[in-house]
Amino acid sequence: MSTLPGPAQAAAVVAVSVVVLLLGQGAAVASCAVEPGPAGSPVVVVGTPTESRRGFTRLEVSEVWRGPDLAEQVWVLSGQEQPAWPISLFQGVSSSTDADLQHGTAYIVGASMDFITNDCVVRAAGSKAELQKQRPADIRKPTVDGLTGADPPPPAWAPWAVTAAGVSTVWIAAGTLLRRWRS
Repeated sequence: MSTLPGPAQAAAVVAVSVVVLLLGQGAAVASCAVEPGPAGSPVVVVGTPTESRRGFTRLEVSEVWRGPDLAEQVWVLSGQEQPAWPISLFQGVSSSTDADLQHGTAYIVGASMDFITNDCVVRAAGSKAELQKQRPADIRKPTVDGLTGADPPPPAWAPWAVTAAGVSTVWIAAGTLLRRWRS
């Protein structure tokens, strides 16, 4: 009797291995026990999420409580940076401290100087009265020439546009060479 697996057993092992690789790992577990909240962060803003892209969130900044001068729109890394398409179809990355920021809701957001934030340093701003109680005396408004935050990934259509431009260029060059060769 042979110790090598039969074709069916080998196919099953390969199939299971491929599924495990494509699904990736589960979410990491983290704790907010050591985080001081937004107040302990080097950058603190009051902002409203307007767009999310592959782990990044764009905030419309209404107030700057701490840190450098910021623009009216600032990007923060609010979760784990997600892989690009097409890998993102099969694999995602997450953590239990990813900030789940709802568009249209105002938040007090603490972030690092690299504009990285998480659920431990984000709080809903609440009502105007609640926000007023928490507001420091030296707030600033965003500026036209302020920092724009983290560097977000390109929009979802960008890889398609680059691919389409490359394919079009190759197609046109091949057609031109073919016409020259025929004549």
